[in-house]
Amino acid sequence: ALDRSDFPQAHAYLAETLAQGGEDPRALELLGHLCYTQGVLPDAIDSYQKALAFAQETCALQVYIRLGKAYIKVEKYEEARQLYMSACSVCPCASVWAGLGTAYMRLKMFSQAEECLIEANLLDYLNPRIWGQLALCCLERDRSTEAEQALAQAHRHGLADADLMEEIGRKYFTMGLFEFAVGPLREAAQTGAGPTALCLLGDALFELADMQGAKHEYLAALDKCTSPEDKLNILPQLIKVTNIRGEDAEAKTHASVIHTMQSEIAKTKKMSEEKAAAALILDEVVEPNPEPEPKMTNEDES
Repeated sequence: ALDRSDFPQAHAYLAETLAQGGEDPRALELLGHLCYTQGVLPDAIDSYQKALAFAQETCALQVYIRLGKAYIKVEKYEEARQLYMSACSVCPCASVWAGLGTAYMRLKMFSQAEECLIEANLLDYLNPRIWGQLALCCLERDRSTEAEQALAQAHRHGLADADLMEEIGRKYFTMGLFEFAVGPLREAAQTGAGPTALCLLGDALFELADMQGAKHEYLAALDKCTSPEDKLNILPQLIKVTNIRGEDAEAKTHASVIHTMQSEIAKTKKMSEEKAAAALILDEVVEPNPEPEPKMTNEDES
């Protein structure tokens, strides 16, 4: 069922198997893979951890790699580092070294990260993502020339990782190397990056005085936004560009949109606060005590 992507049936089968005997490492591995594929990372982490606890030496390498990736996605970087260190003693392959390098990167231990990524690169010289991670690590260590060389190798071997390219572009941007930021950010946009990459690309083009290009990217970012808060982050940039381009009417339209959205957000917030306050008042209402029964008098007794 898992191979056929019949997730409900697969989940039901694995749940039944584990209910009969909850220490089946293989079933735990499969349940972890199922949850990981569906993006339910807390459940995936729980299943992988149990599988490793029951049979660490016999667990498939994929368990280590996916658990490490899940840790990194939920920002448990030290747990990822420890896991990959353990995996290196089981199977010191390129994927494990690269994962360890990523964990060190997130912990801002860039010297150790570079050592791990170099080891991964030696084991898998053609892996474009490892080259990309090396480029990012070089940027973090303020070695932009080596970063360019590593990035060229990543492109040569077909890098297509929107998140990594966005991260590289963002690092170039924070370093003030706007012309170098444009390429990675544009690639991120072309490979499915979200509105943050498009907005940052617009910022880079703005810094390079390409107002037409900046406006195009801000509008594209606006189209991809799903929350009012994200739109409110982009609209001021769009107003700035349209003002510079002398498009006063369009700038006023965007300003009006901001005002309307802010009013709606404030209204929604106020309603939520009023509901919360009303619920609190209801919780604090004390039911009246029942009236005591009247005492019997002598006349009643008689």
